[in-house]
Amino acid sequence: NEVLITAILDPNRAVEDKFRNCNITHKNGDELSGILLNETGNAFVLMTATGQEQSILRADVSSLNVSSLSMMPEGFEQIMPPAQMIDLLAFIRSTKDTN
Repeated sequence: NEVLITAILDPNRAVEDKFRNCNITHKNGDELSGILLNETGNAFVLMTATGQEQSILRADVSSLNVSSLSMMPEGFEQIMPPAQMIDLLAFIRSTKDTN
């Protein structure tokens, strides 16, 4: 699937808003980074790279920046041998067919 290969090899070519990296700086200086899952009048909820949901009150936010970049790292194909990339694509395709 060409779309899948493009998403892996060039993750920033076409990034849907729901997959953009969001950086929040807390008033105490702590920083959170992840995908913005939910935004209410009172809080933001991020999904971090480790899969944890983090909630932060708007009143505690010093700054919020939504990047134009994907959470998918660039250069993934450079660290994965071609045989493993083929296996990964086959696995993703097989799970897509069963869902």
